[in-house]
Amino acid sequence: MAELTGGGEKSLLSIILWCKSAGYACHVILPGAGSFAARLAAEEIPYTVLTYKWSEHIPDDGFDPNREENLALHIANTMLDFETVISETTPDVLITNTLVVPWGLYIAKAQGIPTILFVREWVFGEDEMKMVPDNEQYMALLAMCADHVIFNSKDMQAKYAGYFANTITSVMYPDVGLTDGNIKNFYKENNIGKMPSVLVAGVFAPHKNQIEAVRGIRAALDMGIEIGDVLFVGKSGAPDYYQELTDEIKACGLAEKIKVQDFAENFFEIVNSYNIVLVPSKSEPFGRITLEAQLFGRLVIGSRSGATAELIEDKKTGLLYSQGDAVALAEALKWAVDNPREAENIGKRAQEAQLKNFAHAELMKPLETAINEVLNPQPQCERDRSFDPLFAAMAKIHSLEKEIVDIRNSKTFKAGNAIVRPFRRS
Repeated sequence: MAELTGGGEKSLLSIILWCKSAGYACHVILPGAGSFAARLAAEEIPYTVLTYKWSEHIPDDGFDPNREENLALHIANTMLDFETVISETTPDVLITNTLVVPWGLYIAKAQGIPTILFVREWVFGEDEMKMVPDNEQYMALLAMCADHVIFNSKDMQAKYAGYFANTITSVMYPDVGLTDGNIKNFYKENNIGKMPSVLVAGVFAPHKNQIEAVRGIRAALDMGIEIGDVLFVGKSGAPDYYQELTDEIKACGLAEKIKVQDFAENFFEIVNSYNIVLVPSKSEPFGRITLEAQLFGRLVIGSRSGATAELIEDKKTGLLYSQGDAVALAEALKWAVDNPREAENIGKRAQEAQLKNFAHAELMKPLETAINEVLNPQPQCERDRSFDPLFAAMAKIHSLEKEIVDIRNSKTFKAGNAIVRPFRRS
């Protein structure tokens, strides 16, 4: 299912709607039906649903002796499907919304179609993804295929700088779809008082670091601070971490204090029901929750890491604390309780600043520039488009060279289709 619940999906929708409003004809490839497809249908934007996966290794669980061969077959079938749709729609530009789904990018590169890649996630580090053929080679493939890369924060652009050194890059902050007009539909005055309510929102996963928020709240209570209702809301992206989080809540004696619930469609109503929003993420690629909370005038306390530090100017548009220091988080909560009027004013200043910084028309300019650049490249930006993505994507997977040849010669793929020949425009 393709649902409009995550930040990446919402950002993609805003891009599609802007392209439509700018006069571009769009065709969208989705990994499933659902609310995303329903919204596109309502907007009369054509789309195709294909079954495809991220470009990750299949874990060796010991039960599938043919796991690498199955992965190769899946990649081959996926790119055949993408090749069919792209050949039928003949786009002038192909935009890929995430670096973990490269299939359209590969086919467009092979067919000589200009490409724009959005990068919204960090595949390295503590929660490292295992890409095909491996992370370093995978990034080299993306750099070869993408004519222009757009990052969702300066932090992400800096982290990936070494991988896209010879590619044109830019930064485009996501459009969260909030304007002065629709903010008024949900906005409630933020009266922090002496017993503030606290919200922690986001998918339950290690990189979101909700456990640090639990410990910070415990430390704040131990300092004698009174805290009102506390809500942790989000989807369980990692079941083991979700269990660890709930165990920590119990261990800290907060089972009666902290309520945990699944993602809710009425999130704007929820955020306006709380005084303080905690963002303890280890390294947020952008921080949609931070921005949404600021636009509603909430006080945001975030870790001084990743893009969170781009959105928050300490003591001016929010409060920052050192990531990994739950006591520092507790001290920030204490400061807000001891200085409620100033804390409320910080929320108001954040709202005013971000309404200016994230005006819809301005946000889309980097995309408009990127489209113009890839359609009219300067001589120094011309890139080699001779490329066979099936071999490039899989040939270096350990012990798969023979299987790839077997796939190309297999009766599964009839002679003359896109798998037997390179994916090149005739």
